[in-house]
Amino acid sequence: MTRKWTLRPLFTAVLLIAVTITSISCVELEAIRKFTENSAAVSENFPSLSSDIYGSCVRGYRFRFTEVSDYQPTLMLKIDGASSAVSLDGYDATGVPLAGNKSLIQSEMTCRKLKASHKAATLINKTLVDYMKTLGELAADDLTSYDANLGKLGTSVGATGFFEQKHIDAGKGLAGLILKATTERWRRGKLRAAINDRDKDVATITKVLRDYISVEYVRMLEIEKETMNSFYTELIRNHQAADNPNQMSVMLIKDQWDGRSSELSDRLASAMAYGDITHTVEAGHHKLYENQGDLGSKEVQQMVLQYAKDIESLVGIFRKAFK
Repeated sequence: MTRKWTLRPLFTAVLLIAVTITSISCVELEAIRKFTENSAAVSENFPSLSSDIYGSCVRGYRFRFTEVSDYQPTLMLKIDGASSAVSLDGYDATGVPLAGNKSLIQSEMTCRKLKASHKAATLINKTLVDYMKTLGELAADDLTSYDANLGKLGTSVGATGFFEQKHIDAGKGLAGLILKATTERWRRGKLRAAINDRDKDVATITKVLRDYISVEYVRMLEIEKETMNSFYTELIRNHQAADNPNQMSVMLIKDQWDGRSSELSDRLASAMAYGDITHTVEAGHHKLYENQGDLGSKEVQQMVLQYAKDIESLVGIFRKAFK
């Protein structure tokens, strides 16, 4: 008897395989895109955060070298709470012109050295963010895009201040991958290759950015906090020791102290949150690297989603100081 063959079983098998592959891709889209999307949250407010390292240095020195006898409440109100040294240029912590105060002028020159790192930090942070966005686009099977500004790494923006050549090279590595993914029109099939090629660069960049913000910036803020508290304590003590203390002035001083203390606490919290976010980005990316051959497994997806949730819980704290 002649056996009749039919394409139906074969068609059904192919369909089942296709459904299975599609299901895995959807999981990748849900988990990896969420992780990369949350990781990119460090793009917002970072320039303000980075530039305030210089601002904090300036404020700390001004509190240290300002004579409390020069205090002028009306001038203090004009500059109180400024987070950028730009609006403080030319004045000490009480609003008195810097002219003639050599200690303050010299300290300003010391702080300006920190400005050299700001441009590199901002561009390296953007490179990390754009790389994470690229991974998310690949996971979604979308085409990627490239920002020409990333090409400035190693050209107009090189090793300087806090950032060494190895950090610039790591940034160039991420930027190069983004450019290649864009020009060659990469899609989801290249996701594993991207993760595999740049895991070391991600580790290098997240570590230096973490040290720059949660170590160096926090150190500046702690110095500022110490000198600010000493300044206001002595200022209040002097006013209260006067023959006819002006209680309104004392209240004004305390209000300004409280306001600046609150702002400084928010900056400290923001810096620490940024450090935690970059640590989580590094850890999450490395887990993807370790499991690049099994990105669609339930275990890997649950792990990646947890990293995404961890970052999400920190984003609000990170953004609070520099709205």
